[in-house]
This record gives sequence, structure tokens and C-alpha cells, in this order.
Amino acid sequence: MALLAIMAALATAEPNASELGFRAFETMCVATGGDPATSISAADKAGWAAIPEDARQRFGAGVDDPSTFQARISRTDGGFMVLGVDRSSRNIRGDVLVANHCQLSFTPGDYAVVVSLAKDWAAVPPVQGVPPTGTEFVFADDHGHHTALTGTELESATGGVMTRRRITQLTVFNLSRGPSLRLDIPVR
Repeated sequence: MALLAIMAALATAEPNASELGFRAFETMCVATGGDPATSISAADKAGWAAIPEDARQRFGAGVDDPSTFQARISRTDGGFMVLGVDRSSRNIRGDVLVANHCQLSFTPGDYAVVVSLAKDWAAVPPVQGVPPTGTEFVFADDHGHHTALTGTELESATGGVMTRRRITQLTVFNLSRGPSLRLDIPVR
């Protein structure tokens, strides 16, 4: 009986696929500030593989500037993780906002568990009115201290304000094959 209890404790002590996926997101996207080159370098150092060019073009088709899109893949026990990164430049209410985008998708994974992990990390409530395929957290990032924004603050923010306050967006998507986390961070 004691052996069974020890084995059960060890089994529950191991992180599950959702936790491993979130940890990979923290390593590849959060710790790198979402910087495309730094994120890809972290993936390469961890032994992730480049995805074939035709797949890179398909995955990168929806980004603002597909020429900046890069991706890596890693096989896991029973699944895989895909990292995609790019940089965009947009005019927001008269100011230019340059932002890094870092997204990590993985399978298997439990969307509800990943949303809970994201909420704990963001330390702000989710934004209301987000489409049902995702949960979004928007906050000002002051060296790791996150402050939630009101809807009015967000709606009136220019690109310059978003950059100065480092207004960051974390979105957790509920995709058919598993959860996906995307971090959008202004470049200072």
C-alpha cells in the first residue's frame, strides 16, 4: 500500500502536458520579451526543428509582414509544440506601434488549465467581450508588475502610449488540436 501511495504522489508531482506547454511558452516567449530572434535562438538551443518552408508560409500567411515570420517545432510525448514569431508595425490612432508577437501552440493540452495558468501569470482579470474561441488579458507591464487596463484606457491608447506603458496582450486560443498562447509586446 505504501508503494502505491508513493507512486501516486510521484505521478501527480509530474507536470501535465498543459503545464509543460505553458512552461515552454514562458521560456520561448515571456523570458525573451517575445523578440523573434531571441525566441528562435532559444528554440534552436533547446533542439527544436525548423518547419518546412511551405508550412512556414502557410502558418505565416495571417501575420502583418510574412517576411518576418519564423517557426519551430518540437515533438513531445504524445504530441508536439509549434512556436511562431514575427514583428509588426501598425499605425494606432496616429502613432506607430512596433510589436513583437510570439505564439506557442501545443497538443495535447487542456484549454481550461492553460487559461488558469495564464490568469495566474498575468495577475489581471480577462478582458470582457472576447470571442468565444479565446481568453484575452491586457495589461501595462512595469518590469513584471502587471496592471489591468480599463476599456476606456485601452480604447483611447495611441501607439506611443502603448509603447511607453508597455501595454501587453496575452491571448489563449482554444484551437481544435489544442491550446495556443500568443503574447503581443510593444518594442521600446
